[in-house]
Amino acid sequence: MLYLCKIVFKKTNWRRFSQLNDFKVEIKMKGDDIDLKASIKHYKGVLAVTMVWIGICVTFQVMQSAAKWYVYMNQKRSGDGKRMSLNDAHYGEEGRMHPYRLTADRSVGNLLEWAWVFLPTLWIHAIFIDTEQAAILGWSYVVLRAFYPIAFYKKMPYAVTGFNYVSIYLLLAPVMSAVAKEYM
Repeated sequence: MLYLCKIVFKKTNWRRFSQLNDFKVEIKMKGDDIDLKASIKHYKGVLAVTMVWIGICVTFQVMQSAAKWYVYMNQKRSGDGKRMSLNDAHYGEEGRMHPYRLTADRSVGNLLEWAWVFLPTLWIHAIFIDTEQAAILGWSYVVLRAFYPIAFYKKMPYAVTGFNYVSIYLLLAPVMSAVAKEYM
């Protein structure tokens, strides 16, 4: 595996990635006066938030798998001397209520349940309202979200999700207000 990574790093043209900072998109339309200019520098805060969100998602999924392995490796033998199978530890109901597995499952589940709300709202706010404000609210969301497993394990998940809902509302409210003004 290390050998494969070395080959990938040697063959990668890193100068090409540094040129992405200069990447720009310009869209002009005459119909409804759409003039959209985008660059990586302009959206760097929101891009960073998105990349950290992806990192949290991957971390939570690894944590979920590790918790299931923990349940399997540290299980107690039942009265008849049998141990649960690896399949039961990962997918079955027998180990489902173990606190580590439940925390990991809910961390991934809650993150993905709200992904379809958070990510589009973050980007819509950044594109149409204010990029810096979207980045600040996005950071408040992802930093708190990283602490969700701890909060859930301590039986206080709403300490995180409550503030996350506020962040989503603050991202969404100006967009909804602007759209409502267009139609009223």
